[in-house]
Amino acid sequence: MNYRGLAEPLLPMPSLVIVRSLCSQQDLTRVLDQLNLINHVEVKYSELSSAELEPWCLLQCWMWCWCLLVCSVRYVWQCVRFMGQCLYLGFHWLFSCCCGFRYSWMKQEARKCKPFLGCLWQKKLNVFHHSALQGRMNITDVYDSLYDYILTYMSWRVGRESIIFIVDNVQDGKTTQDNIKVEQPTLIQCCNKIFIFQNTDENGWNQLEEDRLNIFLQTYFKTVELTSVD
Repeated sequence: MNYRGLAEPLLPMPSLVIVRSLCSQQDLTRVLDQLNLINHVEVKYSELSSAELEPWCLLQCWMWCWCLLVCSVRYVWQCVRFMGQCLYLGFHWLFSCCCGFRYSWMKQEARKCKPFLGCLWQKKLNVFHHSALQGRMNITDVYDSLYDYILTYMSWRVGRESIIFIVDNVQDGKTTQDNIKVEQPTLIQCCNKIFIFQNTDENGWNQLEEDRLNIFLQTYFKTVELTSVD
């Protein structure tokens, strides 16, 4: 990236993991500790409200995104038309002045907005969490499922590669994994990886899932070293 004209380069901000769950933060101690193993990655918990899972709430998000896109296209089109008319009418000097002024203005604004600009290339991972203690495994594609709409929306917004799903406190990890593959395909389609943890570490299943999660985090954030948690 070209930093010419800036007082100092725009350094990328620390990577970020955003954990969304209907459970309280106190109930996610084990999950948050597991995600905190990566160096130089900040982990944030954000409680997922029931309203966010409703279709009408996500429809509003779609509408706002669409309006923003339309306004941006109209603004760019008007600028292009104005510059084209300047060239067509022979006002080359006006075209040059406008371009020079816009470059100078953008350079000044870039200095003011370095923290915001850093967020544009900040590496983020969105983690959704569901506990079997909440009741049924109604994640997607089943009666009264919870996450169909928000996972579809988030996979469109940030990309499937930036989303993982953690299923917690199940009785049998292998059985739950097989059931999800057959009965809940939307979950697989919208998430990069799915990790399943049992309420007891029977047959070493939880350790295998923790190793899978560590390898995924290390690869996703391209880190070499994992910290240890006592």
